[in-house]
Amino acid sequence: MEILIAVTALGLIISGAISLFLSSLKTSQKANINSLLRQEGNYALDYIKTKIRNANSVTCSDKNNEITLDQLIITYDDSEENILVKKLGSDQFNNLISSGFKVTSLKFDCDLLSSSGVVNVNFILNDPNSNQQQMFSALVSLRSY
Repeated sequence: MEILIAVTALGLIISGAISLFLSSLKTSQKANINSLLRQEGNYALDYIKTKIRNANSVTCSDKNNEITLDQLIITYDDSEENILVKKLGSDQFNNLISSGFKVTSLKFDCDLLSSSGVVNVNFILNDPNSNQQQMFSALVSLRSY
């Protein structure tokens, strides 16, 4: 009888320890994914901020005829004859992200562009595997304005 009580108590202690370990592991994985989301999103945001700051002109456009402006047309003047135009949208943003995360709800707001040379950039970075997401936003001024 005493052996049965000892084995049962030992079993409960071991199952509790395993449960605690698995819970800790799950929390650690969520924290790692959240950290990666922040890292990848900040990289993409820094990239677009640099592109906007160094542009001669910026135009917001809508490639899907929807209200959300999901494309930014950036014009650079490398020399007097050489003008480079780049279009940045969800596809280009997803190419910046290396961890399998996806950019959603990408929006460029150019309402302040004409008065103050400012573009508002907003997007959400999602991890399709864990359903975690992080929102990123920045107001960016053109240097040439």
